Amino acid sequence: MIDLSTEIRTYAITAGGKGTDSYQGKMLQYAQQYQQAIKNGDDPSTLDDLSKKIKALVQAEKKQIEKMEDACINIKTDVGSFKTATVASATNLTQLSGVLKDDLDRPGGLKEKIEKLREDVTDLKKQYDADEKELKKGKCRLEAVFLVAKNH
Repeated sequence: MIDLSTEIRTYAITAGGKGTDSYQGKMLQYAQQYQQAIKNGDDPSTLDDLSKKIKALVQAEKKQIEKMEDACINIKTDVGSFKTATVASATNLTQLSGVLKDDLDRPGGLKEKIEKLREDVTDLKKQYDADEKELKKGKCRLEAVFLVAKNH
C-alpha cells in the first residue's frame, strides 16, 4: 500500500508537473504544435509525427494508470481478505472468552482451583518458614532438613 501511494504521488508529479517536463505539459505542447501545423498547412508527415507523439504520451499515461488501478484492485482484495480473517478471529476470541469465563466462574472451575492453589502455596510457605525456624534452633523434623537443604 505504501509503495502504491508513493507511485501515485510520483505519477501525479510527473503527470502534472510544471511546464513541458510533465506528460500533460508535453501533450499540450504537441497539441498546440499540431494545431499550428494545420493552420500553417504543413505536410502530412509533420501532422503524423505530432499525432504519434501525442498517442505515445497517452499510451504511457494509460499504462501507468492501469498499473496503479491493478494495484488498487489487489489491495482491495487483500484488505477484504484481512477483514474476513479479522472477523473470524474476533468471533473465535469471543467464543473462547465465553468458554474461559464459564470455566472460571463455574463451581469447581478455574477461579476456585487458582484460589485453592494460592492457599496451598501460602500454607506451604508457612510450613517452610516454621521448619526453617526449627532448623535454626536445632530442632527439626527429618523431612524439614531435606526440604530446607533442597531449597538452599
